[in-house]
Amino acid sequence: MKLSNTCYLEKHLDWSGIAVDAICDYKKGYLLHRKNTKFHCFFVTDKSDQEMDFYTTFFAKRTSSGNLDFAKKHGLYSKAKVRSITLNDLLEREGISQFDFLSISKTNL
Repeated sequence: MKLSNTCYLEKHLDWSGIAVDAICDYKKGYLLHRKNTKFHCFFVTDKSDQEMDFYTTFFAKRTSSGNLDFAKKHGLYSKAKVRSITLNDLLEREGISQFDFLSISKTNL
């Protein structure tokens, strides 16, 4: 959390928002430490409501991906099925028509 812009905004500037990640295990940390952030476990992509393969590397979760070849390059990995959603569908579902800050970490598809 030391390098998280959104954590800083929430803790020091009374910010609230949503977080989306295909690694569902992150939800526990959000529930414990990020009370103003609503966490969603989705793989954000160009299609909603698909079951997507998502590969989480054991040694560096930040190198996780929906691309099997990419995961293999980074050593041991596990595979999970994660529901997909488009950014537009997520924003509509949450009733968000405008926002002040968007932070996206790219993954290799």
